Amino acid sequence: MSGQSPLAHSTVRGQQSDLRMFCSFVTGGRYGWAAACLEEFGQAPVQVCHDWNTVDHVAEYESRPSRRALTYDELQALFDAADERVEDIRRRGCKGVLSAWRDAVMLKSVYAYGTRRREAVMRIARVMRSIGLAGVRLRRRYRTTVADPAAAKAPDLIGRDFTASEPNTKYVGDITCLPLDGGKFLYLATVIDLASRRLAGWAAGRSRSTCGVTSSPTPLAAAERTRGSLAGVVMHTDHAAQYTSRAFADACRQAGVRQSMSAIGSSADNALAESFNATFKRETLQGRKHWSSEREARLDAFR
Repeated sequence: MSGQSPLAHSTVRGQQSDLRMFCSFVTGGRYGWAAACLEEFGQAPVQVCHDWNTVDHVAEYESRPSRRALTYDELQALFDAADERVEDIRRRGCKGVLSAWRDAVMLKSVYAYGTRRREAVMRIARVMRSIGLAGVRLRRRYRTTVADPAAAKAPDLIGRDFTASEPNTKYVGDITCLPLDGGKFLYLATVIDLASRRLAGWAAGRSRSTCGVTSSPTPLAAAERTRGSLAGVVMHTDHAAQYTSRAFADACRQAGVRQSMSAIGSSADNALAESFNATFKRETLQGRKHWSSEREARLDAFR
């Protein structure tokens, strides 16, 4: 890996890290590459980069000293000088205040963009703690996806590709629970168009087993009413019993919809719908634990 001329320590370590990651990919069991290679070539790939034959991370900065990164004190002095330049122009009443302010903001933004993610997260966390801010955290306490082991399963036609070239071709759906006062729930079923990212249909009900399947109107029927014919459309959901039920399969068959299902226990296979549910509850609850009544939850959901 050294070539004709010696490479920097960081370059060698980076190349070995890339090779290690590639070997982990082809030797892992998730995608079946090892079995395919064994069947095709009679040999299976193995990991070739180990701790004993690769270089170590020996320093924070491993390139030439003349190109080292600025220290925190030097960066702070640079930012202070940029801010002082803005104030100096303002005090003298000269032109160029906005351009100087723009340069100062751009300088800080460029540095923040290039900062390593871990360092940026740690810095933001320290600042938030110092001023008493905390992000909203929603703990997932309620299980809404209850699979039926005996139900027929549909293949995954999405494959985690949550894009569509044109509207009314691919949809994702999910059911989430909206917590109410007294330990009760209102269940919300949604259908989202992958091309426009718009909510094409929705329904709410107090019964988890019927919400989105036999409720009137169903999210699928609402999408059909607003988008027109759904013939040939892919409808991707998880393995909840509502979506594996005969009633939902009949509704899809009557509308000409092709069913698609994610793997059991894999929220990433329906990540767009899961993300919508989490964002919706975070923005409507705004730190509260529940809605005071079903009416309040419906008003927040459908306003």
